[in-house]
Amino acid sequence: MARRAAATVLLLPAALLMLLVHLLSLAGSASASMMAIDLGSEYLKVSLIKPGRTPIAVVVNEMSKRKTPALVGLVKGERLLGEEAFSMAVRYPDVTYARARDMLGRTAEHPVLVKLLADLGLPYKVVNHPNRSIAAVDVPGDGIYSAEELVASIFHYARDIAEAQSGAPVPDAVIAVPAFFGQAQRQAIIEAAHLAGLKVMGLINTHTAAALAYGIERDFSNKTQNVLLYDMGSGSTEVALIRYSSYAAKDGGKAVRIPQLEVRDVDWDHELGCNLLDMLLARHFTSEFAEKNKLDVDTVLANVKAMAKMKKQVRRTKEILSANSLAPFSVEEFYEGVDFQSSITRDAFEALAGDFFDRAAAPLRRVLERSGLSIDDIDAVELLGGGSRVPRLQAVLSASLSGRGLDRHLDSDEAVVMGSSFFAANLSTSFRLRKFGMSDLTMYGVAAAADEVHQGIGAAGGGEAGEGGEAGEVAGAGGIMQGDVRGLLPYMKKLPIKRVMKFTNVTKDPIRISLAYNTSTPHGLPPGVDDPALAEFEITGVDKAIERYNSSGVVHVRFEADHGGVLALVRAEAVVEYEVMEEKIVRLDDTDGDEGGDDDTEEPSKAAGGGEDGTEGDVDGDGSATTGGQGGDGAGDGDGGDSDDDGGVGVDSEPEDSDADGGNADDVEVESADVETAGGDSDGDGDGEAAASAASTAASGEASEGGGGGDDSVDGSGDDEGDVGGSGDDDGSSREASADAERYDCTAPSSRSRCSSSAPRLYSAMHSSETVVRGTRDSTPHAAPRVPPPLRRPPPPP
Repeated sequence: MARRAAATVLLLPAALLMLLVHLLSLAGSASASMMAIDLGSEYLKVSLIKPGRTPIAVVVNEMSKRKTPALVGLVKGERLLGEEAFSMAVRYPDVTYARARDMLGRTAEHPVLVKLLADLGLPYKVVNHPNRSIAAVDVPGDGIYSAEELVASIFHYARDIAEAQSGAPVPDAVIAVPAFFGQAQRQAIIEAAHLAGLKVMGLINTHTAAALAYGIERDFSNKTQNVLLYDMGSGSTEVALIRYSSYAAKDGGKAVRIPQLEVRDVDWDHELGCNLLDMLLARHFTSEFAEKNKLDVDTVLANVKAMAKMKKQVRRTKEILSANSLAPFSVEEFYEGVDFQSSITRDAFEALAGDFFDRAAAPLRRVLERSGLSIDDIDAVELLGGGSRVPRLQAVLSASLSGRGLDRHLDSDEAVVMGSSFFAANLSTSFRLRKFGMSDLTMYGVAAAADEVHQGIGAAGGGEAGEGGEAGEVAGAGGIMQGDVRGLLPYMKKLPIKRVMKFTNVTKDPIRISLAYNTSTPHGLPPGVDDPALAEFEITGVDKAIERYNSSGVVHVRFEADHGGVLALVRAEAVVEYEVMEEKIVRLDDTDGDEGGDDDTEEPSKAAGGGEDGTEGDVDGDGSATTGGQGGDGAGDGDGGDSDDDGGVGVDSEPEDSDADGGNADDVEVESADVETAGGDSDGDGDGEAAASAASTAASGEASEGGGGGDDSVDGSGDDEGDVGGSGDDDGSSREASADAERYDCTAPSSRSRCSSSAPRLYSAMHSSETVVRGTRDSTPHAAPRVPPPLRRPPPPP
């Protein structure tokens, strides 16, 4: 396990992050300030990350409270937020909106949203937005507001209180989201933040943030621990199994052990939160009041203001029962001016809950069952969230764990926002960090379907077959390929991840691709989603590429999923192969074939682990072959990186390593013909001024940071789960061509005279294969050409 982790930590984005224990300011500018946001179903928590003596601090609101009601009030043309909205919720319950986060990414008819409104007795008029198929609220006399606008108002409030505490602008944020959020909800969170003027540095799952808060200051140098995180909030319950360990590495030439956490499994009940306990008490006391005053209980329940008063008081009663066996209850002028007093015992409260507590233990049992771990294998069970304070819940959880004790080392309210702060600080250059590994997983599988691809004779839909499995080739007489479905984002795959769909012999526009959830996984679809369809894409530009380069080539469609699990199509590339002539100087009096003389010949350098002149090499023994003399240590000193991606040639072409554990990296596959999109023929005239870039890079020894020389491709080290230290980031890591690169490019106008057949005795030519993407060229790993030494005339005769 240690080898795997070590190979995936160098630089962001990586499957393992470098996080801080001691934050030291490297830049004191105000622009370095960031914030982390934990927007729960009921409360908002915000932390400020700022260089100084206290680099991370929980933000307090205008009432000096560390958590704020996540409410938006739209009252008589005014917008009320936080504590102010809470104070007006009883007077204006129909326009003071709670649970706005849980409306995101859903329609008004969404079954989860409809059930939520009914279960909690929320009196909102929810409609579909007139311009978009999303849920919105119809505010009497004020218009329609989308769920994104409501959440954006909360984010704007979070920014205001953070800037008030910072004394400077705080434009950047990391936002924690529940594990069960699907792609639509995650994207909606980002859009809401953009509406609030925030730049989202990243999303992080709530269980991962809490796991960071737990492990960041603990020592796992000589031990491995399995920890269960149980989090019951106001609206949902999540359980995560986390494994803490360490791996061997070198830091400044010294052998050290780097701690790390790995998310092993997550389960949830998205509807089970302590708000349901509030409603159980509210309905109980309402029934008691109606019976005592000979009223119809449904009539009382339908009174919006009366129920707003009731729900405010039962929350306090529930908190009292957490510490006492008896709690009093009273509401002034509850209904039609009539006061109501009562009381309830803890036993009666637990009897009202029915199967609530059994449901609460179900996610815990499922995680243990899937993991194969026994109770003795669990080192700690940490409780999070306000619901975890209920004594009956603690007793049920302990019984499910054969009577073992439960732990409360974390602040149940602030663990998530503090862990999110560590993640945010890692994304900044203003803090000095020590390494701490973090590995999260995808919660839902996603498949991609090639709905329409025009291909010529002998076309292969998935490119070449990769090691360890088939790539879904479709060969035949050409035509339109339809229905080619491939696994794009495997279930429980380590994040971040990059994926490539490859199509060969594409003859014309368009290429149509659709994405859908994989319903065969344990988590299936996100809550309430009955249609697995996610997105459809239409890709054009193939016709222009064919017309420009007079060739039909390969099309690469690149997808990425970041640390927050947000999947996006980042770009599509047309790849065209052509020949470039390069010169090699041969001394006329050199009978043994030496190039350039004994003293002046410069042998091209080779990056570590690469083969010579296009032969395949192994990256420090981790089984991942590189080609064309590529740098072999770009995956973190070759310590067995997490290289179990299914990308490379075709999508999902290898057996999935979905359990995210250690093991061999021998399923690595090198992606051929990767493309550099920065530099090259940037003026679009097709001349290709930066030809032979791979030759200049390989020969001059300009390996990128992390040891990855060569073609700087996504999968240069065989690891598409986040480019690690220059071993495979093709997102614009520009390279410098050597001073002689254009001189020996026989396609450049200034070099054609030198490459003519009029000088056969002085020069010989060799050929290499290169690729073109929108006028940008980069070498394929088939044959890395040598760059000759500077031009020399033959020595005069003696």
